[in-house]
Amino acid sequence: MDGYLNPAVGWADAGATVRFQERKCQLAGVGIVPERAARVGDGWVGLEGDGLLRAGCVVVAAGAWTTELVAQAPLAAVGQPVLYLRPTTPERFAEVPVWGLDLPVTGYYGFPATADGIVKVGHHGPGVTRRL
Repeated sequence: MDGYLNPAVGWADAGATVRFQERKCQLAGVGIVPERAARVGDGWVGLEGDGLLRAGCVVVAAGAWTTELVAQAPLAAVGQPVLYLRPTTPERFAEVPVWGLDLPVTGYYGFPATADGIVKVGHHGPGVTRRL
């Protein structure tokens, strides 16, 4: 089989999703710190420079960089190669469906152009493991 069409699937704009969740958190009274975290532990966040914040709950969404942030945790994160392309005619890529190319073997996939004209192509494979 070369491929198939599944009209029940789709994709979500990750940036728009994070901005939506950020607004919901702010409305619920959750503090969002714009400074960059340098280390994270149980109930604390060390900021770049000299700052330290204490919290009842800390959420880390740092992808493959999690192992560099989270102190004293037996973690391993896997980084996957991703390309973000800006075609000169992004409208040609706006209606491209989400696609996967021989995922069990080669692992390539892609998404249509976002509202700002960015096309994402990635590789879903073993990646690079980063350990603490």
